[in-house]
Amino acid sequence: MLLKQAEILIANSRKRLDKEQLRVQKAIQLGLGVPYDRDKIVLAKLELQSKNIEVKGKQEVLKSKIALLTGFSLEVIESISFIPEPAISLREDYTVQNKNELKALQSFNEAQEYLIKKEKGSYFPKVGVSIGLTYVGLFGSQIETEVLPVLDEKLSLDIDNLGLQPIFTAGIGLQWGIFDGLERSHKIKIAKIEKAQLENKLSDAEEKLDLLLTNAQHQYTAEVAKLEVAYQQEHVAKNNLVKAQKQYALGLISVTERLASENDYVKAKLHTVESLVNQRTSAVKLYIASGALQQNIRVK
Repeated sequence: MLLKQAEILIANSRKRLDKEQLRVQKAIQLGLGVPYDRDKIVLAKLELQSKNIEVKGKQEVLKSKIALLTGFSLEVIESISFIPEPAISLREDYTVQNKNELKALQSFNEAQEYLIKKEKGSYFPKVGVSIGLTYVGLFGSQIETEVLPVLDEKLSLDIDNLGLQPIFTAGIGLQWGIFDGLERSHKIKIAKIEKAQLENKLSDAEEKLDLLLTNAQHQYTAEVAKLEVAYQQEHVAKNNLVKAQKQYALGLISVTERLASENDYVKAKLHTVESLVNQRTSAVKLYIASGALQQNIRVK
C-alpha cells in the first residue's frame, strides 16, 4: 500500500506539472515566458517518470515475494486494496502472560511438580485388589481315600458329573519395597533439580519477554508521535504548494521556486505514508510481544 500511495502521489504531481507546462507554453507564445522555464518543468516531469518506473519495479518484486511467502496468486495480491489507517492500541495493560512460550514452560513446570509427587508417593506400599467368580466341576473322576481304621479298607467313589455354583473370590495384595529407598531419593533429587532448572528458565523467559514488551510499547508510542508530526509537516507543505501555484501564476516567484514547493510536498507526503507504515508495524510488534495478535487481527 505504501508503493501504491507513492504511485498515486507521483501521478497527481505529474498532472499539476502538466498544467504548469501548458501555462508556460502559452506564455512563451505570447512572449511572456522563456524556454528555460519550460525545460525545467520537462526535467521535473522526467524525474517523476523515473521515480514511477522505480516504484513499479519495486511493486513487481514485492508481489512476487508476497506470493512466495503466502502462496497467493499474483491476481489475488493485485486485487487487495485498502486505505492505510493508523493502528490503534486501546490497551495499556498488556502483559506477557498470554505468550505461548511462557504457557509451555508453565505446563512443563506443573508436570515436573506432579512427577515429584509421584516419586514421593513411591515410599508408600502398593496395594492391589482382585475380585472374581470361579466355577468348580468334575467329570468322569474317581475319588479314593486311604485305608479307613474302622472299615479297615479304602473307600472309593466314582463321579460321572459334579458341578458347584459360582464361587465369589476377593483378595488384597500388599507390596512394599523397603530396600530401594536410595533409588527413590535419587529420583526425587533429580526431579527437584529439573524443576529448579525449569523455574529458572521460566523466570529468565518472563524477564526477557517483559523487556521486549516494554521496548515494543515505547516504540509504538514513539511512532505515534512521529506520525502526528508527519501529518503536520504534510499540512504545511500542502499549504506552501497551493501558495506557490498561485504566486507562480501571478509571476511572483520563479519556476525553480515553484518546482521546489512541488518537490517538498511530494517528500512530505511520502514521509507521512512511511510514518504510517512504521506506526502500523510497531503496533503489530506490540501485539506480538504481548501475545495479543489474534485478538487484534481483522480478516476481510
